[in-house]
Amino acid sequence: MSFFALATAKQALPKQHHALRHLPFCRSIQVALASSAPRTFSSAPTNEHEQTLPPPPQEGIEFNALPWNLNLPQHHYYIHLTTTPMEGWTSNHYDPTTDGGILTSPSRKNEHSSSPHSLHHYSSSPLPLYPANTSINYGTTIWEGLACRRSPTSGKALVFRPQKNFQRFVNGARRMCLPEPSYELFMRSLQLVLRNNMHLLPPAPEVKTGLGEDGEVTIAEIEGGSKLYVRPMLMGSGQQLGLHPSPQISLFYFVSPT
Repeated sequence: MSFFALATAKQALPKQHHALRHLPFCRSIQVALASSAPRTFSSAPTNEHEQTLPPPPQEGIEFNALPWNLNLPQHHYYIHLTTTPMEGWTSNHYDPTTDGGILTSPSRKNEHSSSPHSLHHYSSSPLPLYPANTSINYGTTIWEGLACRRSPTSGKALVFRPQKNFQRFVNGARRMCLPEPSYELFMRSLQLVLRNNMHLLPPAPEVKTGLGEDGEVTIAEIEGGSKLYVRPMLMGSGQQLGLHPSPQISLFYFVSPT
């Protein structure tokens, strides 16, 4: 994707930072992030030398003053997909060979809208949860947490070790008897929720350098550095009495600048 540092992430931050650069379909999915409305979707190929940077942080927000909490939910968009235990996650949800499926398909609510069908506004699209929800009653939920930061050198958005989060996510799904998403579905959902919330990506930290004893330039001080937190969740979202598989499974991705 255009706002991820596909080739230079290791130069911008320590080796642990990656930019999903090993996904075979990253380079063919480009998005226009210079717009003030980041909720549009496009899968048109773009020359990698014409990649754009994330839009500037939304004005009027003191990002470095935000607490560790759910912040600014009126500005968020989240991803929501559903399936059943028997069906699992299939190419109908996401097909990496075509970048198609429910995850990326345009919404049918508005034929002129290019927003993905899986994308929902956080404040105006609450989840319909019932008292017999299996996760409420039996705790059939797993989640992960990732950090997306703006690079102080390239200005691109960098994600910290997403492949490690995927590994833990899959292990948790197996232990909770929940259908595990594919690597491609997990990563593409991560890309999509980030791209549609890039207006909430905090400013890059200010890095002050100095000269070490050996005469080489070293980092003397780092100011700022807030992140856009991403939480993927997998849960039994159907209604069920008794410890049995939930008739419905939900995959979520939501964000919070913090």
